[in-house]
Amino acid sequence: MIKNWKLFICLMMLFLILLSGCHHDQKQAENIYTDLEKAADQEKVFADKQQALKETGEEEQTIYQKIMDIDTDHVEQLKQHIGAAQKNNEQQKQLLEEIDAGLNDAYQLSLPTKKVAEEIRDTEQQKLAIETVELMDKRYELFESYYKDFEDSLKESKEFYGQLQKEDRDTEALDKQIKKINKRYRKMEEQQDEFNRCTEQYNETKSKYYQAAGLTKHT
Repeated sequence: MIKNWKLFICLMMLFLILLSGCHHDQKQAENIYTDLEKAADQEKVFADKQQALKETGEEEQTIYQKIMDIDTDHVEQLKQHIGAAQKNNEQQKQLLEEIDAGLNDAYQLSLPTKKVAEEIRDTEQQKLAIETVELMDKRYELFESYYKDFEDSLKESKEFYGQLQKEDRDTEALDKQIKKINKRYRKMEEQQDEFNRCTEQYNETKSKYYQAAGLTKHT
């Protein structure tokens, strides 16, 4: 009888420990969900700016191609397109800065999840939470790299348009600048594709973590 009573107490203690662990992980999950979704909401705020930047970039490509197709002897027509390109360049710069600031704010909101993820006791949940955090970091790093190249490309384009307006323009120097700009564009396209793939992986892993943590109502 005494042995059975001791066994009962041991089982109850084990049950309470497991229950405490589940409660702890559930609280961590709610905290992670709150921080990540705040970050997601912040990104939605400037989603329209991302679309505007994409459209403005496409417009610049169209203008840039027109400039490439115009004979340099057609001065007035060339000036008109260069003026439009320079205005477009400034619009892209403004939008890019706003998006970078917005994404940085979103990233700052998600940072507390790093510490919380490490405190999760359930092995599967912790693994998924840490993977989510790692993808969150990678996604931010990819954008910052893209932002820097985008910023440089705008400077290079602005310099190119300025050189093109000069009467004593150096044709050889312009050709080098064109190749440099085109190379930069190709690199940015690759970066954008990688960022989009990382975003898909991030959202998938985040969803798996929510499911593992029992946050099915949020997925």
